[in-house]
Amino acid sequence: MGKKSTMREVLSNLKSSPSKQKTRRLPPGINDGVLIDRKGTAYKLSQKNVSPEESTRIVKSGAQVIFDECGCGGICGFVYASQQELSLMSTKTPVIKTHKGLTGSLSVWKSDSGETVLLAEGPIDWV
Repeated sequence: MGKKSTMREVLSNLKSSPSKQKTRRLPPGINDGVLIDRKGTAYKLSQKNVSPEESTRIVKSGAQVIFDECGCGGICGFVYASQQELSLMSTKTPVIKTHKGLTGSLSVWKSDSGETVLLAEGPIDWV
């Protein structure tokens, strides 16, 4: 029969072994000034108030486009442009609108690995 461990020995062993804690993944949205996409990638604001013409260039360069249609910061969910939509959007210029007191805006967000997101908030149409 093996030697029984005392409570002190059990506690000592627990303290010396590192605990593995799961890192909590933030939900998609804007959290503390960081945009989190559906894959969990974090983006920092790079440029505010991007012009419609500049946004077309950014889409052509391969940026993902995320819509925050109501301007809530992603609380009720982002809408992600599909590859087919991105292809069409790269040939058109967005129109920033105002609806029910909310004026649309375009901003660029960058990840640490260089990925780019164009965030379209509020009422914006690609014509």
